[in-house]
Amino acid sequence: MAAGVLLLGFLQVKAQMTISGTVSDSKKHPLADAVMKAYVSRLDKVSSINDYQELAYDFLRFAKTQKADWLPYYYAAFCNARIGWLMQEDPDKIDFFADKAEEEIKKAQSLIDTGSQKNELSEICTIYQMLNDARVFINAGKIPRKSGRPGKRRGILRRQVITAMTPFL
Repeated sequence: MAAGVLLLGFLQVKAQMTISGTVSDSKKHPLADAVMKAYVSRLDKVSSINDYQELAYDFLRFAKTQKADWLPYYYAAFCNARIGWLMQEDPDKIDFFADKAEEEIKKAQSLIDTGSQKNELSEICTIYQMLNDARVFINAGKIPRKSGRPGKRRGILRRQVITAMTPFL
């Protein structure tokens, strides 16, 4: 409740200042950090798929107000990757959330300088690892069909695990 009120207040101030021309997209509003902290603190209490979906939506909505910040996209991708892990009973839906998370994490990666921001890049690689694990270990039944080699599941899984463990650096 408090996070929603805080976000609403932030969005109203941001809209008023943007209309008057005093805030550019490259500057961070002082309330932006407070809103992000409120959303991140909700991650500790989230346990269901619906909660993760709601939180991912909140992070994406916040990302629209802070276009130059990579963290909202990172956390939205994290939430969608966790949804992929929680959907073990329904593996057909895992790819949808994994694709969604991959799109968001690519956006986050495009917003950082991969040459100088190594810590941020390692966090992004962690999300890629979560996505690859969800696709390989939870939804392994679809892998041979996609690769076109139905009889060689073990070799395909081994190659994908090695690829998943290889850093993007």
